[in-house]
Amino acid sequence: MYYAQITNGVVTAVSELAGEINAANMVQIDGLDTALLGKAYEAGEFVDVVPQVVADPCEWLIDHMPLLDRFGPAIRHLFLKSTDPDVVALRLDYFARKWLDLRHAELQAGFYFMAGVTVPVLGTIATPIAGLTPAMVAEKFAIPAAPTENSALRKQFFA
Repeated sequence: MYYAQITNGVVTAVSELAGEINAANMVQIDGLDTALLGKAYEAGEFVDVVPQVVADPCEWLIDHMPLLDRFGPAIRHLFLKSTDPDVVALRLDYFARKWLDLRHAELQAGFYFMAGVTVPVLGTIATPIAGLTPAMVAEKFAIPAAPTENSALRKQFFA
C-alpha cells in the first residue's frame, strides 16, 4: 500500500508500506508518486502550493545620502549648507535617524515643507530650497530603494 505523509497540510513523504495505516497524517495513494512531494493536501485533493513572496523589509528604507542624491547635486548641496533655522532643524532630524523610510509621512512632510508647501505643524518655510518642487518630492518618494541605495543600513542593521 502506498501513502503520502502530510505535515502541516503539505506532502513531506511518499512511502510503500506493508500494511494498512490508520493515521490522520497519512493518505492512501495509487502508487509511489514522488511528484506529490511539496503539494498541499486540501479537501481530499493534492494541489500545487503557490510560493509565498517574502517582502523585502528594506524595500522602502534608504540611506541618507542616496535619498539626497535622488534630488541631484544642486539640491543636495543647498540642503546640506543651508543656515535657515527650519532646514537646519530638519537636517538634524534627518541625520539623527538610523535610516529613512520613504513611506514615513513626517519625512515626506519635511521635504514638501522645504519645497515651499504649507505643512500642518511646520507652517510655511520663509526660504524654500531653490529648485525643489512638490512634484519632485512626490516622484522621489514614490520609488522603492534600490539595493545600492540602502546597502549601508542592510549591512549595519539587517545582516
